[in-house]
Amino acid sequence: SSSSSATTNPASSTTTSRRSSSSTSEEDGKQKSNNPSEEQQDDEEDITYTPYKPAKLKYGKPHPDKVVENSTLSAVAPPDITYNVVMPANIIYEGKLSNSQLEAIVYGCQRHMV
Repeated sequence: SSSSSATTNPASSTTTSRRSSSSTSEEDGKQKSNNPSEEQQDDEEDITYTPYKPAKLKYGKPHPDKVVENSTLSAVAPPDITYNVVMPANIIYEGKLSNSQLEAIVYGCQRHMV
């Protein structure tokens, strides 16, 4: 069986998620060994998440729910926005789409312009 857990460090605004799997002799007839290489693999499964907000998109209201991304991804700057999205202004100013959703639309449209 698999289980996962997440912990949040309020001082750093990061969330760490750890996936672990355990097996019992009833499940598959094997006991999990205490092999150091298996412990190292468990440590490599620790993933840190950071709060996400669009870096290059400067309009739109914040997403109403918590959005996070892998800390490794947050270290890489996204491409510059060169596409000028055209849509009714009320969609943006009334917050019908969040800045995260608008960012996905802009990058998707921009990619198709190449």
